[in-house]
Formats: sequence, structure tokens, C-alpha cells
Amino acid sequence: MHTQDSLPRFETSEFIFENNSIRLRRNDFIYEEIPLQSVSQITIRTGKRLKRWLVTLLLGAGLLTFVVFDVVRLVTILMNPEGFHMYIERLLIPFIPAVIGTYSVIIALRKTRVMIVNAAGKSHYLELHDLIKQHQYDSFVKTLSASFPALQVSE
Repeated sequence: MHTQDSLPRFETSEFIFENNSIRLRRNDFIYEEIPLQSVSQITIRTGKRLKRWLVTLLLGAGLLTFVVFDVVRLVTILMNPEGFHMYIERLLIPFIPAVIGTYSVIIALRKTRVMIVNAAGKSHYLELHDLIKQHQYDSFVKTLSASFPALQVSE
């Protein structure tokens, strides 16, 4: 078993946990270090992978709504018995918004395990997806609960 001085290191794209501290990173640059002594609460739960998931969901829904209205308009134009002239490019206009809108809705609704760290009046929302992919999630939770006994893990 590891001693307090030789705790294992856990690393994701958002943070590094080692030596009883959480180092927050952005673009591989550590911009803040949070010692566990200054942490008031840590919660691990299922949450959204995106921090601004509602904005992304609304954008995707808006694009898909545009696509529906545009396709309905195209169908009414095509069903018109009078002669008309339409370029083939006009039929492709709904395609790009449909792809972007569908992708936005899908990524906005994805879920994973997240860790919420409350320290010094700030709340940090950290995604644990990298640890799950590396098969280190269970050992991370065990190590963190040994270092921070008030850890709350919910399903």
C-alpha cells in the first residue's frame, strides 16, 4: 500500500491529483493548485460531459428546428403543380445545419462521472472520463477517499 508521501498520480486533461493536492490544468499548463486541506467538499456523481451543455443543446435544437421548417418549405415548393425553377444547391441547404444540429444535441446529452470540488468559495467541475478510459477510476476513488474521508460518491 502507498504511504501518504507516495500516493499514486492520477492525470486527466483537466487536472492532476498527486501528493494530496489537485492541480487544475488548461492546455497542459497548471493554472491553480488546490491542497486537500483547503477543500470543504468533494462530490463524485454522474453529470454532463459539457459544462455549458444547455447552450449546446439549445443551439442544436434551434438548428434542427430550422431544418424542419426549411424541409417543409422545400416540400411545399416541390409539390406545387405550377412550373418552377430550383437549383440543386437549394436542396442541400438543410444538410449542414442538420449535421451540426444533430451532433450538438448528441454531445450535449452525453453523460460521464464528474467530480465537483468546493474550495475557498469556488466550485470546480472536473470530468473523470479520462480516468474511466484509462481504467483508473476505482483506484482514484479509493485513493481520494483515503486522503479526503468526507468524499461523497453518488450513483
